[in-house]
Amino acid sequence: AAEGGAKRPSRLPLVAECRDRRLQAPQFLGGHTEPPAPPVEAISSTYLGVTFTVGTDGRVTHVRVDQSSGSRVYDETFISEVLLTWRFRPAMENCRAVPFTVSERFRIVSGP
Repeated sequence: AAEGGAKRPSRLPLVAECRDRRLQAPQFLGGHTEPPAPPVEAISSTYLGVTFTVGTDGRVTHVRVDQSSGSRVYDETFISEVLLTWRFRPAMENCRAVPFTVSERFRIVSGP
């Protein structure tokens, strides 16, 4: 016991132990995952290709269109949805969250 009868604080347990130091890709947690259905005349491609970065907080920080739908308005609407709604468990490397860039291609489906 310490002087004056005061007890030493016990050691606090580790909150989480890091076991895997390899790079782990981000995991999708939620958000609008399908491109909005466009008017048939609005697009000239059946795919929309994007590259996006998932930040250390799990939010998408940057989106770039690699393959346009053929409609700037449609592409911008999709980018807004990604930035506003997509959430991830961030990528991890050496037990720390790290930014991670992903490229994806989405099939565009017209109508119901």
